[in-house]
Amino acid sequence: MRIALSLALGLALAACGSDQSGTFEDGEGGEGTYKVDTENGVTTSEITTDEGTARMESGAGVKANLPAGFSVMPGANTVSSSNITTEQGSGSMTMMEIDKPADEVIAFYRKQAEAAGVKIQLEMNSDGTRVIGGEGKDGLAFSLTATEADGKTSAQLMVGTK
Repeated sequence: MRIALSLALGLALAACGSDQSGTFEDGEGGEGTYKVDTENGVTTSEITTDEGTARMESGAGVKANLPAGFSVMPGANTVSSSNITTEQGSGSMTMMEIDKPADEVIAFYRKQAEAAGVKIQLEMNSDGTRVIGGEGKDGLAFSLTATEADGKTSAQLMVGTK
């Protein structure tokens, strides 16, 4: 988990600074590098710690690297995707805007998750934001957050494997 947080730190540094590449320390002995490709809006970050090496690619030009059985909902506009690969597993976070009600978006991803063997363990609805999530075999983790406003749904899909 520390390695993923370190990657997030590297991406935050890249987003805040004016440098297009550089190095960073995670404060716990790990070191990393980042590079921002201004032509396609992709930020790559790599960090090596005692847990191993992890690589993250993030931005509007990144295609979501989703596990088998998962896909971006047809008609969705992918705002950005982040893919993380480590020696322990991989994961993807995809931000989307969809011209459909949140109920339809939730139903679409619930169907995909259950078909992939995910047992839905979390369902929450709070002030128009809906969240579902769960785990499947072989370390498969899934969550979807969907917020509807003005007939459109903003969604964040996170899927990963150990």
